[in-house]
Amino acid sequence: MYFETDISCAYCGTKGWKNLTVHHIENPLDNAYDNQIVLCYLCHGKYNNGEINIAEIVAMKRILIYKTLTQQGLSAIKNAARKKEGVPGMDFALNHLIEMRYLTKGGYLFRGGPGDKTDILSLYKITENGRDLYNKWLRQTRFKPVREKSNEQ
Repeated sequence: MYFETDISCAYCGTKGWKNLTVHHIENPLDNAYDNQIVLCYLCHGKYNNGEINIAEIVAMKRILIYKTLTQQGLSAIKNAARKKEGVPGMDFALNHLIEMRYLTKGGYLFRGGPGDKTDILSLYKITENGRDLYNKWLRQTRFKPVREKSNEQ
């Protein structure tokens, strides 16, 4: 949890283990990665007092998810959510998503040379946790473009 913020508050940047706490974004009983964000005690208090709103916390968590899962990981989750048969991927680039329980390995597509049992390219399938993450955080949403104010009225 702390690694995604480099042991600092996601809101203000205060560093150090002793200054930090884990805040649950929605459900206080849900300890899933995407429901937690690291805040310092001061920012956590500000959130509880209404000085920091939920939209700011959610926006920060979205950025942290994109940073933590890596571009290859995000693409794999998005594609796996759309394809029942799974998606090919390089093991070194996607193993963290298996550890986070967002993908499972469905088998290898290509192994190293003769006698080498190293999986180089494997087939990955999305898990229920991965689908939840996709639906909640990664699914393309439609935003209205922000228009600059013109001097004409």
